[in-house]
Amino acid sequence: MIRLNSRMTERERAEFSDTVGSSAGTIAQRLLDAFDPDVISAKAGVDLSDDHEPTEDERRRMDEAKNGLIKEAVQPFFDPDIRDYIENVRRSHEQIIDSVNTDSVLFAGYDADKQANADSIIETFREFIEKNRDEILALRIIYDQRYKDRPMVIGQLKALYEKLKSQNITIERLWDCYAIKRPEKAKRSAAAQIADLISIIRFEMGYADNLAPFADRVNYNFMQWTLRRNAGSVHFTEEQMEWLRLIKDHIAVSLSIEPEDLDLSPFDRKGGLGRFYDVFGDNYKAVLQEMNVELVA
Repeated sequence: MIRLNSRMTERERAEFSDTVGSSAGTIAQRLLDAFDPDVISAKAGVDLSDDHEPTEDERRRMDEAKNGLIKEAVQPFFDPDIRDYIENVRRSHEQIIDSVNTDSVLFAGYDADKQANADSIIETFREFIEKNRDEILALRIIYDQRYKDRPMVIGQLKALYEKLKSQNITIERLWDCYAIKRPEKAKRSAAAQIADLISIIRFEMGYADNLAPFADRVNYNFMQWTLRRNAGSVHFTEEQMEWLRLIKDHIAVSLSIEPEDLDLSPFDRKGGLGRFYDVFGDNYKAVLQEMNVELVA
């Protein structure tokens, strides 16, 4: 994490923090702190000076403090989408430098094998769609923007993706194939999310003219929605906007948000559902439902 933080650009660091909920540097520091005796003792309120031998109660408190620090440090890695995102960012910065053997150009021109491989993967994907058409149509968000069925979609989508991966096809691989075959229609995705499978299926089934990351769609809709809301006499405050941006990022990954999600990371670090209620008042549920509808429209 420390090495990755040092390699990322400022833009990538900002995107990383928005996506993961913490910077790579902060995550690395928390991992280190979880095994730092000074940090653990300070959290437990125990004096570790040379002339003080911790009591049994103090040792118990230190164990509890250490477990709490570990739990906080590893929390981001429990989300498979976050793990995939971090791994994709890491992969994008991996570079093997061979300073001994010099390269020479063996061929320059059209890569027929690459094109043929892309054709094969896309054809396999089309067969997968046909074979699983009933399951795909059950994911109403693929072709219908109504909010009602959306909370259950992410679980079904993950199950569908597991079946696709069993054929050695990943979202990243599919995206690359469409970028090769339809470069004028397919925008490169820096880090694919599970929600991007929706974008790919919509594109292949003809419900979308262009292939763009699902997060792009959410970000654009968020910009339009906030512009409309701020055009009136009542504007969102800066604190409200901070909350709304976090919710927008959550929807970009999870398709929707429920009030109970606000007690999870990264919202818990801002006070959770209780603080969200303080910031938005009795209107808080209406704000969440409006974002669920507007950002994925």
